[in-house]
Amino acid sequence: MTGRRDPGEEETEASGGALCVGPQQNPHKTTNAQHRSDTPCTLSSGLCKQGTGGGGVGEETDTDSRPQNNIISSSSVKTIYISLVCWANSLSGSSGRLKGTLRSRPSRCRGLGRFSPRPVVNSSTLLWVLLLVVLWGLMTKSTALTHLPPSDIGRGDTWTEDTSVTYSGLSTFTKDYTGTEGCVGTYRARSNTQWINAPPWVWPPQGAFDRNPNAGPGTTSRYEPDSNMPGTSAASDANVELILELPCLMQIEQYGVQGRIEGTSSEIPDHGVSKGELHGSTDLSSWTLLGSYSGETTWTAGETRNFTADSTLGAFKYFKFVAQRVSGADPGIMCIADIHLWGEQVQEIPPSDIGAGTTWTKDPSVTYNGVKTVYKDYAGSVCPGRFRAMSSVEWHDDNSWYSYGSDEKPLGALFDRQTNTWISSRDNIANIGQSSGGEADVDLVLQTPCSVTLSAYKLTTRDQHFDTQSPSKAVVYGSTDGRSWMELGSYAGETAWTSLEQKAFFVNTTLGAFNYFKFNVRKNAGSADNRVSIADIELIGTVLDLCGGGSHNCDGNATCTNAGSSFTCACNYGFTGDGVSSCSALTLVPSADIGAGGTWTEDSSETYSGLSTFTKDYSGAMCPGTFRAKTNKAWNPSGTNLGYPSGAFDRKPQSFGESFYASGSPAPSNTGTDSGTNGNVELILDLPCRMPLVSFGIQPRETGTHLTQTPSQLVVSGSVDGGTSWTEVASYTGEVSNWEFGVTRGFHVNTSDANAAKPYSSFKFDIQKVSSATDGSVVVGDIELYTDKTLTQLPPPDIGRGDTWTRDASVTYNGIYTLYKDSSNSACPGRYRVRTNTNWSYNSGSAAGSFDTYEWPPSGAFDRVEGAAKSGYKTAASVSGTAAASDADVEVILELPCRLTLHSYGVQGRLGAVVSSETPSQAELLGSSGLSTWTVLGSFSGETGWAIAETRVFSADTTAGPFKFFKFVGKRISSSAGGLMSIGEVLLIGEPQALALTQLPPSDIGRGDTWIEDTSVTYSGLSTFTKDYTGTQGCTGRYRVRTNTQ
Repeated sequence: MTGRRDPGEEETEASGGALCVGPQQNPHKTTNAQHRSDTPCTLSSGLCKQGTGGGGVGEETDTDSRPQNNIISSSSVKTIYISLVCWANSLSGSSGRLKGTLRSRPSRCRGLGRFSPRPVVNSSTLLWVLLLVVLWGLMTKSTALTHLPPSDIGRGDTWTEDTSVTYSGLSTFTKDYTGTEGCVGTYRARSNTQWINAPPWVWPPQGAFDRNPNAGPGTTSRYEPDSNMPGTSAASDANVELILELPCLMQIEQYGVQGRIEGTSSEIPDHGVSKGELHGSTDLSSWTLLGSYSGETTWTAGETRNFTADSTLGAFKYFKFVAQRVSGADPGIMCIADIHLWGEQVQEIPPSDIGAGTTWTKDPSVTYNGVKTVYKDYAGSVCPGRFRAMSSVEWHDDNSWYSYGSDEKPLGALFDRQTNTWISSRDNIANIGQSSGGEADVDLVLQTPCSVTLSAYKLTTRDQHFDTQSPSKAVVYGSTDGRSWMELGSYAGETAWTSLEQKAFFVNTTLGAFNYFKFNVRKNAGSADNRVSIADIELIGTVLDLCGGGSHNCDGNATCTNAGSSFTCACNYGFTGDGVSSCSALTLVPSADIGAGGTWTEDSSETYSGLSTFTKDYSGAMCPGTFRAKTNKAWNPSGTNLGYPSGAFDRKPQSFGESFYASGSPAPSNTGTDSGTNGNVELILDLPCRMPLVSFGIQPRETGTHLTQTPSQLVVSGSVDGGTSWTEVASYTGEVSNWEFGVTRGFHVNTSDANAAKPYSSFKFDIQKVSSATDGSVVVGDIELYTDKTLTQLPPPDIGRGDTWTRDASVTYNGIYTLYKDSSNSACPGRYRVRTNTNWSYNSGSAAGSFDTYEWPPSGAFDRVEGAAKSGYKTAASVSGTAAASDADVEVILELPCRLTLHSYGVQGRLGAVVSSETPSQAELLGSSGLSTWTVLGSFSGETGWAIAETRVFSADTTAGPFKFFKFVGKRISSSAGGLMSIGEVLLIGEPQALALTQLPPSDIGRGDTWIEDTSVTYSGLSTFTKDYTGTQGCTGRYRVRTNTQ
């Protein structure tokens, strides 16, 4: 059953319903009574100890009441116990019910929960029985319940009488507690019955809650009404109420009653409470019965008897013990030395000082169903961190991204713990009225920084008599990730709301802890479709903060995020890894020592959008070479607002050439967030290397009033051809809030996207909006680019045009001479050699002589110059087209002076209109260590429609290699009919490794007299000598020595 229970109705399902929901609630509605244990079994440190009397679970019966520090939650025991049984089933190979090993029965020790094991000892169950015993011992030590009031609360005569707050016309008594044993704050004791008040004999209500049962004249350390109580044979019950108000919310598992200590042997047995009830309340007016007992007679001096309470009924602030009969048959004196409560403290989430809804920050960078969210950072002791509220519908009179309107009904008001503000939807919601046939679907979501096991929630309607806009039907869900949801509870039929009325509803507490709570509103109280309006939603539950409490194993450079009963670890911006075992620093490009933007060289010979570019030659270890910065918008040329484009990439966010400042004359258009279209301010950085972008950061300029000019929306793109074509790799939008001087805001690239993960040699930041509603100049202090690897394109860019390579007739391939070029570039220094199995256009066929004017040698495919005669490769004969019956086999091979782990490869079309027909449409790339065995690293097909000098990049198998030889095999050209094949460039992009040199012969080859003379193999008529080697220091096999001289 879900929803709110009627008076006297029993709750039959764990999902529960509403609690304490108005004056119509029956304060004495019936629930299943919870009785004390009928055995002397007690639980302490995981063992069952014998008591000395009729005490219940949790402590040995004695003349005082000792703290029950080892009592644990019965619901926790049930959950873990059932899990163990399931695990034991799997271990023992059984399925379904455990075979003959476990039978459910009521527990005689109530603290163990509703069920306990009765094992049948056999070989298949020994393991799980042992595990259960061990786990039981661990649980009793680690999941202790809180014992209230605290043992050091103070004797009754230290409490303060408060005549300003009365109950049934009688004064109340308070005590402020600052200790460590329980809830901190003010405790208040009440009673509806006058107590004995004849000094020194004073027995007021706080005497029943002072944890000091040693009553004596003047101690006020017990409670005793000033009139007799009915006995066990009486016709009716008394109604003596003892109420304890706590400074916190508690979900009570057990309660205990301790009888008087001093007195005669004939008095004490009859002065106990033989019949009593425990009730809980959140408002001191509506009460829920948590437990009851009867028939408890023949008390002994100082004896404590403990009873279980129904913890599933929720958490409460007020607890009322109702004494109904004394333990004697006849009317007589009732004495209570102490009343004990054991339970789990629960919290109100968000905390009451979270702040009004208008203090929450609007955040259009994070949306829910396309609607911006709001958040509040909370630094208090309970659940510190960022709270985020979300809604699937817009709210009333949303003023802007930047401020709140005078009549705005903001989303944050829903969870601000205040009733003078409220949320109201902007529009009427279809199907939400009672007379509508269908149902609405309005989500109101709270993300919490801690994990919460929800016990109940309170919903408060708005004032001004808008009660018809209050939800009459809703479903509550929990989630650990905001994507997968589990139903926790629901209610329906709540049509009778009044102004600012609060109703509390229970949920299923057995489903675990969550970090997202979704309230799905389906019907309003009113008949017609209308808006949804709510003043406040308050969560009540136990808080688990593994991250804040340090109970996690995240790396020191990772952020811990609570996720239900667990947590997740994610490496911080600038780091990469799994978040647990490691978070290693990413590589910053350019490096921090690249030099201030004002030290870069203005290059008017190479422009972008008619503006000079800026270069910097860098000789450091990371990505050495020339960096070039560009922009399409004029910058401020002088003064304090000087802002070269190079200033955006110099690792220095200050002024005077150390940041980018777009000229304000005129200011870029459409950069304000209220503009209908996007602005277009481009900042481009060309790199001397290639790299995949893993993350990037934006930092505001550190001086002036430039936070509102920082980009709030931009798109990041990468290019491999110098900006001819661009591929989007990342973007962000709505970043208008809380930019700070000196603080970089980092963004991750979705590297699971194949295009985003590719390495690029140019990156463009297309800035579309600033952090202001109105148009303004774009100002960027610094843009950081992080990668997990910098990749190199080989051959290096200075290898030289194809016709500068040397023809070498001494080394041939398929009968055709090869070409080589020596390079001193630090990336991969040494000799590069090109081979092909196919003759090329205008080749004379001889290695002698010079290159023909129209020659297209294979070296042109690897010379880093756009493809044309002498700087590109073209076959001399026709090859297969897309419509051919079979593939061609045009091989172009590059031998490197180093080894390369290939990450990607590419093809650039030639210059000239025939590029669309002559460029390969189908090809594959292979790697080898010795020209004999080849491994396929990648392939493509169907690549037609090439543009002049267009570059297309393809992924390679990074798990293979590294290799020294790379073979590009062209199989078909883009023309359907076939014809000559031409290639502007073949790009090889990866991580180069220097060739490891081996010293031969191996050091352990063996002394000369261990070699074998071989007269059957001679040289110049002399014997040779051999040695077979099987070691690990060099080539294995047979070594042979020859000489031509005796």
